[in-house]
Amino acid sequence: MPTYQLAMTAYRRANYLRESLFSLANNDDLTDCALHFSLEPGDEEVRGTCEFTRFVPTEIHINPHVYGVTGNPYEMLKRMFERGAEHVIYLEDDVLLAPAAIRMAKWFFNSPAETRDAYLCLTFYNNNSSADADICAVHSGQNFSAL
Repeated sequence: MPTYQLAMTAYRRANYLRESLFSLANNDDLTDCALHFSLEPGDEEVRGTCEFTRFVPTEIHINPHVYGVTGNPYEMLKRMFERGAEHVIYLEDDVLLAPAAIRMAKWFFNSPAETRDAYLCLTFYNNNSSADADICAVHSGQNFSAL
């Protein structure tokens, strides 16, 4: 099993999926990565797009029925951790990644335990709205302060 497991759910939005995969393919460090798709049944265009993906090793799982927007990610992540994945980088079919997103996740996974223990969730969402904003800025927030 490659060291870095990328997980992506997809359903009914092949156009978004293609854009998301293009942004992922343009990441600057996909070494030792594998991409796992978890697809809801019935969309041949989405399935074909996943089957055409060749920039990293891929695995495609077709669900036996539609699990839905929360069930599909849950079932996929459960499967991956049960198979021995230590870390999973979860992506959705409509997310456009920055070119360094996977490199940043790898840094996080390889950082000292005290750094990793400080985070419950690492996201790559960027809400810098001005043209001169630092697109590489990392902000720590209190989003899960109740935990």
